[in-house]
Amino acid sequence: MLDGLERFGRAISVTQLLRMGTNVGLIVSGAIGVDAKGRVIGTGSGHFDLVTAALYTSGLLKAQTMTIVIGHGCQIYDDECLYVTDQDIRCDFIVTPNKVLTFEKQKEIAYEIKWNRLDNGKMEQIPLLKELKDKVNR
Repeated sequence: MLDGLERFGRAISVTQLLRMGTNVGLIVSGAIGVDAKGRVIGTGSGHFDLVTAALYTSGLLKAQTMTIVIGHGCQIYDDECLYVTDQDIRCDFIVTPNKVLTFEKQKEIAYEIKWNRLDNGKMEQIPLLKELKDKVNR
């Protein structure tokens, strides 16, 4: 549970953020792991990838935005992971208690929402998706 966020934060729509001229300058996330190319391995739900793609699609996230994963050394895989897809986001750094690893910046970033692959459950879980879908359909 994100107690601090729920207690002190407030929900803001994409429209409100765009009106404020906001850009996401840094993404910090946890992960199940990171492979040798810096691809973030999550729980398989695609939540991190979808939110990142939604922020990019909305214009709030730029290609040069840095992504940092916080983890432990045991979460770094020396080989390329077989379980990642072209939809999986790459991180620029992983920070562990003992070291910081830097990964080569991805040359082409294709953060894309594949709307035809989303079920209604995802739209309900991630309000940002619903807001973007409504804008796309206008």
